[in-house]
Amino acid sequence: IDKIVEMESHHLFLKKTYFDFSELLSQTLAVFEKERLENQISLSLTAPPCIVLADKDKISRVMVNLLSNGIKYTEA
Repeated sequence: IDKIVEMESHHLFLKKTYFDFSELLSQTLAVFEKERLENQISLSLTAPPCIVLADKDKISRVMVNLLSNGIKYTEA
């Protein structure tokens, strides 16, 4: 709720850095390896390096949320 209030008050600060989005995605997928195997979900990633300028922590949180929900709501 604090983040929603922060966003609504337009005080959301972004810590922009250059990073390899493909590498971050690969690392995030590795976090969910156990859940993926338990739910018999097949995931593969083939992506060339993709350097972006963004807030790495916030992008990471979005990816974790998407993968978590995807695994949670996928029928095995």
